Amino acid sequence: MIYTGLVSVTFRTLPAEEVIRLAYSAGLTGIEWSGDTHVPAGKLVRARNVGNATRDAGLKVAAYGSYYKVGYETPGAPFDAVLETALALGAPEIRVFAGDSGSKVAREHIWRRVATETQRIADKARSQGISISFEFQANTLNDSPKASLQLLESIDRENVFTYWQPDARLLHDELLQGLEEVVDHVSNMHVFHWAKGRRMALSDGEKDWRHYLSKLWRTKRDHYALIEFVQDDLPSKFERDAETLLGILETLPHRKD
Repeated sequence: MIYTGLVSVTFRTLPAEEVIRLAYSAGLTGIEWSGDTHVPAGKLVRARNVGNATRDAGLKVAAYGSYYKVGYETPGAPFDAVLETALALGAPEIRVFAGDSGSKVAREHIWRRVATETQRIADKARSQGISISFEFQANTLNDSPKASLQLLESIDRENVFTYWQPDARLLHDELLQGLEEVVDHVSNMHVFHWAKGRRMALSDGEKDWRHYLSKLWRTKRDHYALIEFVQDDLPSKFERDAETLLGILETLPHRKD
C-alpha cells in the first residue's frame, strides 16, 4: 500500500498545528516530522504533543526526519536523543544521513565507520520496533543506486532501508533503471518535480511519477509518498501537488488488506 504524506520541513516557517491542518485538508495520510524545525531532537514534550496532535487529526506519523549523520555523532543530538524523540513522537521510522562524503570520494575507513555505526543504531532502534532509512542524497554514501546496494549489504540489518527521490541531473530512463535496482530496499519516497534547477508543479512530472510509484507499488509493502519542495513554498501550490499525487495513486491497483 502506498500512503500519502507531507514532509513538514516543506513549511518550515509554519507552526506544527498549521502543517497538520494543511496535510489533513489536502486529504493526505501522514506527516514526516522534521528534526531541524518542528520536532528538534531531545525535545520530548514537544515531540509527544506533536505526535498526539497528528493522531488526533486522524493522521499518521510517517517518520521522524532527523538530520543525524551516521558516523559523525551530532553535538547536542546524539542518536540516543534522536531515538527517544522518535519514540515520544510515535514514529515507526527514523530518517538519517549516510555520513557527509560522496560515495565516489569516500575512503574505505569512512565506509566502515558508517556501516558499523549504522549497525549500532539499527540494533537500538529495532529493540524499540523502529526502522532506519537513509536519505537518498548527494554528498553522502547513499547517493546512487549502486552505492545504496553496497552500503545496505555491508550493514546487513533487516530494519535498515533507503528513501528514494529523483536526481534532477539524470534522465527519466536512468532514474527508472536506478529505482528498479534498489526498489526492494526502499521504504519511502520524497515526491517533487524539478526542471532546470527550478521547482515545478508536480503535474508537470505526472507521467514520470506514475512510473516511479508503479514500481514502488509492485513491492506489495507499505510505503509513504511524501510531498516536499513545493513551488514558492506556498500552501496553494502544495494543495495542487497533493491533488496530483492522489490522482496518480487512484490509477494504481491497490492490494486488499
